[in-house]
Amino acid sequence: MGALVAAAAYSRDVSADDATQVDNDADDPVQRVESPDGSIAVTVDVGDGVPTYEVARGGTTYVGPSPLGFDFRNQRSFGASADGSNSAVAVTGTTRQVATEEWEPVWGLTRRCPPSTTP
Repeated sequence: MGALVAAAAYSRDVSADDATQVDNDADDPVQRVESPDGSIAVTVDVGDGVPTYEVARGGTTYVGPSPLGFDFRNQRSFGASADGSNSAVAVTGTTRQVATEEWEPVWGLTRRCPPSTTP
């Protein structure tokens, strides 16, 4: 019996503005984002060069520090790699933005999910 093999290639043009490196004083190797009410927090740490992430809710850690990275074909990995050949990552700056939007779920009873009204 033969094996079923599936492959996909993905390419995307990225504008020069989006590809520009952020370079400002907000270059702390530990970055944290929180939900609007502060109950959920995701922390990314690149202090040792290999990114890790952590997820907490209500002060309880549910996902402890875990390696984070991407493996690519025909180019080196970004951060943690499945084969252990990790590549160093550094924070050169950050930008933050708050957005409120309506979205359409792909399944369920609700057709549209309005923005949260939580301050």
